[in-house]
Amino acid sequence: MTEARSTDHILTGLDGANPLAFLAALGAFRTLTSAWPDREVRIGWTPSVGAWRPFLRIEPAVDRETIVETVNASVARTDDLFPPKLRSDSEAAGPHDGKGVPKWQYKLRFPLAVFAAHARANMKAAAWNARAELDAMAALASDAVVDKADGIEIAQRTLFDFTAGQQSFIDQFEKLARAVGTEHIRNALFGPWSYTPDPGVSLRWDPIDEGRQYALLAIDPTASRNPIVSVPGANLLAAAGLVFFPVVPGKNGAEQPGLVRFDSGRAFRWPIWDAPVSLQTVQALLCLDELNRENPDRAKLRSMGIPIVYQSSIVLPSGRYRNFTPAEAV
Repeated sequence: MTEARSTDHILTGLDGANPLAFLAALGAFRTLTSAWPDREVRIGWTPSVGAWRPFLRIEPAVDRETIVETVNASVARTDDLFPPKLRSDSEAAGPHDGKGVPKWQYKLRFPLAVFAAHARANMKAAAWNARAELDAMAALASDAVVDKADGIEIAQRTLFDFTAGQQSFIDQFEKLARAVGTEHIRNALFGPWSYTPDPGVSLRWDPIDEGRQYALLAIDPTASRNPIVSVPGANLLAAAGLVFFPVVPGKNGAEQPGLVRFDSGRAFRWPIWDAPVSLQTVQALLCLDELNRENPDRAKLRSMGIPIVYQSSIVLPSGRYRNFTPAEAV
């Protein structure tokens, strides 16, 4: 029996109170917006299956399977999010080991001059409807905020990079990009989520990762009895959603929409809106000044169609790797 076409589809796998799911919803939304320039794609949130779930309003109408197949075919993969020439030029300009191998392979480390040159070239080549690489670069780092690594000045990378030590963000993402297929996308969007140790990669945006607090575990966290499990499709989509969070200079260093700073530390705060809106409106909602206040004005937010705002703190449970805590309603 052929599945009915509909203008509205509730993504029942994505819980708006989970930061990973929220980012994944944004990634799926942007993917479809780019893949279907001849369709109008909007996103809103509605109570469903015990949580706030995103719904897509797509006109002309499509069926659910078309959504899954289109997202899988079109979601950003490694070269889409991490421009190859920017990576190769950065590795060449960075430090090398005794065998001449770049030390910055797969890491979000971009020498200032290299990043600035690529940004300028992309700005000249971009158009209002063709700026995917420029948006990806803006979400990766900013040369307006200076960081240092191995004695070299580099562009400040995104604060969503929760890797540390021998891990590298691009390598983690590439493993996901190679492993994820249609079934992973279907599971992420429509659930219920199935956690798997294959490919054993998590970008650490799911609060479940906070449970791997090494010093508090009764078993070796690296042992086979406690493997890293994740929802691969959700992680891949969430990384695609990072383009909504460009790195910009602020008075205290790098800032990004939704990443608020309090005396107690950093937190990720995101709004849930109940009307289906366009991509440009989503960008505006994520940047609302009211979200940066310690105690947002609930009446003002509700007047803008935002019934609830969630917040997850950013913690270092192991002292090295960052995680999001379970969200609370602000």
